[in-house]
Amino acid sequence: MISLKVEPYCEDCDQFEAATETTAIYSDLEKKYCDTMITCANRRKCKELFEHIKAKGRNNDPLV
Repeated sequence: MISLKVEPYCEDCDQFEAATETTAIYSDLEKKYCDTMITCANRRKCKELFEHIKAKGRNNDPLV
């Protein structure tokens, strides 16, 4: 199965850099299942920025 896991703020982002995480399950040395998740390599940095901006907005603080 291939799945895409991105946040709504990732849409149209010029910094999006695809990264994949693949998990395979084997039985008797034969691959039975493979799961691939596509994410962004910058997801942690962007999440921190998003949370920071969101917190500033809640406090009515300037973003500077």
